[in-house]
Amino acid sequence: MSPRPAKTIERKGGTMHVVFREYLTQIEKAERAKPPGERRYIPTLGEIATSIGINQVTLSKLMSGKIRALNLDTGGKIMQTMRQYGFEMTERDLVAYTPGDE
Repeated sequence: MSPRPAKTIERKGGTMHVVFREYLTQIEKAERAKPPGERRYIPTLGEIATSIGINQVTLSKLMSGKIRALNLDTGGKIMQTMRQYGFEMTERDLVAYTPGDE
């Protein structure tokens, strides 16, 4: 008997992915460009994780793509926390869509 060929999975739909790390990088760069007296405080990952009720390691894994599923409640809490710090975060600052082969 000959071995079976590997199963090929055709991707028909797109993919959602977390872009929160990119968002934090953008706001850090924007805040550093301001004079010191005008800069807003950017919370640490630990502060964000504590605020939303998850472990900092979990948040870091989510941001790096090691965790592929984002609970909508968690996403909402991330946006709410950033807004409490004065950043007008939207869902596009949290997740992005990449089209698949259609």
